[in-house]
Order: sequence, then structure tokens, then C-alpha cells
Amino acid sequence: MKRLIIVGLPRSGTTLVATLLGAQPGIHFLTDYFPAFTEALQRLEKPWNGPLSPSERRIALALVRDQFLRVRHPVLVKLDGFATIDELHRRVMEELGSQTDGWVGHKLLLGPEFLRAILEQTDVHCLVLFRDPRDAALSYFHRTGAGLEGYVRNWSATVRVWHELRACPRLLGLRFEDLVVEPERTLQRLGDWLGQTLDPRVSALRFRRSEAHGATPWAENSAFQDVRARFDRQPVGRWMAQPESPIVRYAAWATRAAQPLLGYDSAAIELAPGERLRFGIINALDTGERRAYATLSRSARWLRKRLVGQGPSWTETD
Repeated sequence: MKRLIIVGLPRSGTTLVATLLGAQPGIHFLTDYFPAFTEALQRLEKPWNGPLSPSERRIALALVRDQFLRVRHPVLVKLDGFATIDELHRRVMEELGSQTDGWVGHKLLLGPEFLRAILEQTDVHCLVLFRDPRDAALSYFHRTGAGLEGYVRNWSATVRVWHELRACPRLLGLRFEDLVVEPERTLQRLGDWLGQTLDPRVSALRFRRSEAHGATPWAENSAFQDVRARFDRQPVGRWMAQPESPIVRYAAWATRAAQPLLGYDSAAIELAPGERLRFGIINALDTGERRAYATLSRSARWLRKRLVGQGPSWTETD
């Protein structure tokens, strides 16, 4: 069994690729995001391959069990069945792919630092999907209404990490635009990387977890659209119809240094000096807010450890 994780910001084609892979023989793929593993890394302040104490194993297992139960997949791994978060991930993937000897995987929202860590500390393969940040930001904002600062910041940081580590044989980056415009060529590249032939013309795309639990297959992706129209070119270059949108213009400005690394034209939008100043202020405020939050978080963790150390005696069985 080989583990595969699809990494990519929302609105980047991760669901399309996950459903395509899940429809191939020899691949068992869940389309949902499962951030319980990275949540365990953060909460326990451990690397993927760092040994866990019994109490830390209980916390990690509880997080994973709770999240997988939401998609009706009971995790049967026992406390003594793993010693690290990496081993817990492997045990869970073995349960998921018990009927296949090939690839088992799922989607995972990984920040740039986690992408680097998982490549350095595990044997997991990472497929990173990228989309033109102007299209991606526009789609993300209209889907969620959320702020764009963090989105475009993570986009640029992920591109830089991918570019730095692109020689790693367990890392592959694909562009959403290439998948839609040249699906057979792009899927051949993906299949060569996986060592498996991929058929872009599979008759049905649906969530494998729905099949496994007897539910009606869900034939829609995260945009609530039918995934059977799988290679629709309509989403490509949508930002060009809205060149005056502040969303498009901010995304273009904030990702201007990283866009050429993926072959996107970063000079397609010209900004006035006033816009550059305004966007620079927004970016500075976002940076200050993140640093202040990180400082408070570190201080809170330090204080909690001090308080626990000075309180009652805690044992591994409490």
C-alpha cells in the first residue's frame, strides 16, 4: 500500500482529481479533507515521526476517530497500534484500503510548513494542485465570503515550497488549467508519477466513501455542481472578465512574485500607485495580526505548561 495526499487550497480542482483517482482500479480515495492529523501535530507539538506518550496517543486517536465518524468511517486502530502520528495515519489508510494493494489517499489542507514536514518525515506522496490565483481568489471569495489575505499568502508560500522541493520524487505539482484544457496529457503525467494508467473517461465519478457505506453516491463536487461535466473550460480565465475587481487586483499584486514559477503572467494587470499603497497597508496589517496572534499563542502554551507543572500530579492513566 502506498499513501497519497492531495494538497491544494480550496477552489483548485482537488475534488475533481480526487474523484477521478477514486474511480480508477487499484486506487482507494476519499474526497473529504481530513485535517485531524495536522490538528494533532499542532496540539501535541510533535513532528510526524515523533514518538508519542500514551496520553498523546489517546488525544491523536480521539481527534482522528471523531473526524472520520462524521463521514461514517469508524477508525478501529488501537492505542498500542501506533507510536507516532505518521504510524497512525498509515494504520488508518490501511483500514481504508483493505481491499486494494495499490494507492490509498485523501485530501488534506496542508500549510506550506506542513507540506515540507510531511515530505521530510514520512514516505507519503504529495500531489499539489495549483490554480491561477486570480481565478482561485475570485472563486473562493464568492463561495465563502472570507478574507483573501490568508488565501493568497498561503498560495504564494506553497508555490515557493513546491518550487524548492520539486526535485523530490514523492512530490508532484499540477495546474488546474492544464487538467481542464489538456486532461489526457496531464493525467498521463500523473499516471506516470503514480506508476499506473489513468483513464479520464471513466463512466462515473463519485465519492468512494458513499459507495462503501451503502449510501446514495454523491455525484457533486465542493461547488455543488455535477462532476460528470468534468473538464469544463468555463472556469479558466474568468478573472479576465473582471479586471477591475479589487479581489482580482489584490490577488494579482499579492502573488506577483510567485506566479512566474508556475508560468502565469504576473504582468497582466497594471496597478496604480494608490492601489499599491492600499494593498501594502492591508498586507502590513495582516502580517502584524498574524505575528501578534502567534506571540499570544506561544505565550499561552508556555503558561499552560507552567500551570500544569505546578498543579496536581498528573499521570498517564488520569
